[in-house]
Amino acid sequence: MAVGIRVTNGANDISAIVDWKSIDLSMLLTKEKGTLTFDVLAPKSPTLPTHIPDIGSVIYVFNTTTIGSEQKLFGGTVVGRQVVNDGGVLLRYRISCQDWGFTFDAKLVKKTYTAQDPQAIVQDIVTNFAGAGFTTANVQLGGFLVSSVKYNYEMPTKCIEHLANQIGWEWFIDVNKDLHFFAPNAVTANAPFVIDDTSGHINWPTLDIDVDISNIKNSVYVIGGTYTKDFENPPGAGQFAPVDVYTSVAGTFVYQLAYPYDIATMVVKLATVTQTLG
Repeated sequence: MAVGIRVTNGANDISAIVDWKSIDLSMLLTKEKGTLTFDVLAPKSPTLPTHIPDIGSVIYVFNTTTIGSEQKLFGGTVVGRQVVNDGGVLLRYRISCQDWGFTFDAKLVKKTYTAQDPQAIVQDIVTNFAGAGFTTANVQLGGFLVSSVKYNYEMPTKCIEHLANQIGWEWFIDVNKDLHFFAPNAVTANAPFVIDDTSGHINWPTLDIDVDISNIKNSVYVIGGTYTKDFENPPGAGQFAPVDVYTSVAGTFVYQLAYPYDIATMVVKLATVTQTLG
């Protein structure tokens, strides 16, 4: 086995007919489906090569990092195929794939979940609505209950995304069709390979380092934010100066405040008499 990239259509190796310069693989850690596009070159006649991908074909991409060893980089389904006359005696098949998120959305979810741990909700969606072969080994236990979520004929990936957004979590489906659903601070895994100048995992001419100081500032003002401040008058006297002072008007019960206050430390006085808040 040579070191490099290997592409298969199911169990059939089609690396020999792939135009390597056309490969574009986008793998996303969270929220969206990963995509793969590549071109297959085939003679026009007399017969086409076997195993040219078609709509619905299952495509795998492997990284053969060492002789006799490889890592699966992508698994998914062909969702588009375009045939282009490339001139001469070749036809160019432009293949578009989506990762397992495409087959994960096999059914629409119509169900209400009440007072359940997010792990239980995700596991139920995978069990009852996702396509075949998906697992939940990496769905994290929340340790808290989601009061209520309702899905009305929505795709499973959209349901998972909605739940993740609601509780501030992340999710993705790996190349082995296992769903990962987790709190962001729970990610501790390292990159699948080391990027250095000896292992051959990086194309050094593509390295681009950009240093930009145009946005350096000595002071930053946050407009619309809040902060805690003690107002004293005079400083050190222990007597807090009133920040908002109004002359009361008979029949007026609402006064516009200049600053937001924490009611736990707020004091209102009327003619030196402290008033009840709440």
